[in-house]
Amino acid sequence: MNFMLYRNALSAPLTPAGVDFWMHGLKYFLNRKKRRKPVRWLKSSGGRIFVDVTEALRFKWVRKVIKDKRIPPVLDSETMTLHSLAHVAEKEAEELEQNRKSLLALLWSFITHVNWVIVLLRMSGRPQMLYAKLFPRKAAPKVSGDAYRQLAAFKERRKNLQTLDQKLDFIEHEPFRLLLFLTLAPFLRMFHVLGSLNKAEDILRKYTDDTSELVKVNRAVPNCITTEMGMEMVEIAKKLDSNGEDPSPGHPEIERFLKKYGHRSSEEVDVGTPSWREDPAYVVNTIQSYIQNKTYREAIPKFYRDQEEAEQAIESITTQLRKKRAWWDARKVKKLLREHRQYFGLREMPKFVLVHALEEMRGVLREIGETLAAEGRLGHSDDVFFVSLQDIRTKEKLQEKVRQNREEYRREMQRTSVPRVITSTGETIIAVNEGDGDNACMGIPASAGVYEGVVKILKRPNEGSRLKQGEVLVTMSTDPSWTPLFLKIGGLIMDAGSTMSHGAVVAREYGVPAVVGVGNATSILKDGQKVKINGESGAIEFCSD
Repeated sequence: MNFMLYRNALSAPLTPAGVDFWMHGLKYFLNRKKRRKPVRWLKSSGGRIFVDVTEALRFKWVRKVIKDKRIPPVLDSETMTLHSLAHVAEKEAEELEQNRKSLLALLWSFITHVNWVIVLLRMSGRPQMLYAKLFPRKAAPKVSGDAYRQLAAFKERRKNLQTLDQKLDFIEHEPFRLLLFLTLAPFLRMFHVLGSLNKAEDILRKYTDDTSELVKVNRAVPNCITTEMGMEMVEIAKKLDSNGEDPSPGHPEIERFLKKYGHRSSEEVDVGTPSWREDPAYVVNTIQSYIQNKTYREAIPKFYRDQEEAEQAIESITTQLRKKRAWWDARKVKKLLREHRQYFGLREMPKFVLVHALEEMRGVLREIGETLAAEGRLGHSDDVFFVSLQDIRTKEKLQEKVRQNREEYRREMQRTSVPRVITSTGETIIAVNEGDGDNACMGIPASAGVYEGVVKILKRPNEGSRLKQGEVLVTMSTDPSWTPLFLKIGGLIMDAGSTMSHGAVVAREYGVPAVVGVGNATSILKDGQKVKINGESGAIEFCSD
């Protein structure tokens, strides 16, 4: 029996072009010798990519780690997925044990297939990590600077493309390089500080049980491109409102915003979906809602207030430790918290730069689409996003393939839930029922605070115009394109996620109470229903009107 794991079980499907990008990018990590051949551990279905974790589950200690939830928070474990995986693995433990390979055989398979560029990158990153640890303020700009240099080199390579075959090879081989140098390399250089806050908390707990001040340290962190994007939208709303103007795609302020952030989109990891530059409706509608709700009146002063309180919290914590004569620990905690604030915001930067590259890749695909449309193989150039590279290389007409893929994509966009685990026998696990009560449900406490408000269920961020100031946002999961909506909400509930998922992290930065990993909140809650969420216990109470 094989076990296919879908990590982000509740996201929208990818277009065929999006599936191609990720499949080609990921397969070279452990498939460097097989180039265009498919890999056994990656599968796609319904616009989602699944990973075969069967061989790992054959080891009892791996199953125990998953069952005991001992996955490091820095790896952003998706708790509901782990629950589902642990459930089905425990049930099939006997069969898993029967066909287990030796650990030596698995290690040899890994060694003979791993792309050693990754290993060399990890080793070469150690000097930068040491430099970052010694000089965090100087090293932080270098992390983003290196990524932008790689992006510039990528754009130069794109300029040299002439023939259709060159463009197809570029689309096939560049994803690995992009994931390596725009995503993995910056992450490796920041890895040593991603646990700084937890280390500081462990030290602090040796002297006191009260660690509530650490909550403030998370707020309004610098160097976060997504937070800066949200604040720029608020500033634009304030300026337009004061001038009595309405936002529109042609307004100079909107054009300036799109020049900087227009490569982003609501489904930005999919090379097949339009960017905000192509379709600015989300940006215009969000700014319009900020004007209508006067969001800027509270959001702008709160952001600067949170910055000040974060700095004050660091000083307060270290002062407490000094009073207890913990001089060395006070110094260490202060350094850890400074590192956390300096680097944690940079977590959004790799994806921001990667999405820049995806927009360029989308441009190359459109050029291919124009060629195919001119040859009569496609009805329109944009149809190229609904066929695969393999389809294009067949030299056949693709209109019928496009029609079928578009229909499947539309159908999958309406799917409300996706299996987290699929077995080779056909069993699917969406969520493990843990027995919530009739008047409440439970999730993972992700951002401290208690809030009572009205529910608004959204599937995608471009529905944000429906969201009113102070409502409780209930959704499946979030990514950076949701961030501007956090300035309007009073609380957050998510089906998926963990304490280190995007929604949880941003909720803490904005001081919004949040409960994540609920599993079925979008199906059991209704628009207009009043709930009370407790971001410290993980409880969601259904309130009577």
